[in-house]
Amino acid sequence: MLTTLKVRACLFASVALAAALTSVQAAPAETFTYDGVVYQSDGNGHATIWGYSSSNPPVDLVIPSTVKHKYSVEVKDAETGNSRWEEHQETCLVTSIRYQAFVHCGELKSVTIPKGVECIGDMAFNSCSELESLS
Repeated sequence: MLTTLKVRACLFASVALAAALTSVQAAPAETFTYDGVVYQSDGNGHATIWGYSSSNPPVDLVIPSTVKHKYSVEVKDAETGNSRWEEHQETCLVTSIRYQAFVHCGELKSVTIPKGVECIGDMAFNSCSELESLS
């Protein structure tokens, strides 16, 4: 019994040390722009459309099923305490369009939404007076 406890304690300490030396950070939840559209990533591979980055969106908008963005994380060495910045790229699945995301985009005539979008917020296209096609 005592030997089993020692083995378990040693195994636990080894796993904890390995985790401390090679900590893996998830992508941070952050806002980014991709092809003129503003997205909010959740840090788990999903993105929500927040709107358009300028007052002149395209006439025909095709929303991609995935978007890529770069982010930086600070990595600290557990032994030395030194840190460095690493750049990473995350591919996010576009899963939702936020409330009032394209409000007042008056020139917008058509929007193509990918199958992966599960939720479209209320009034996402409010006051889009020229909108003819939403598919």
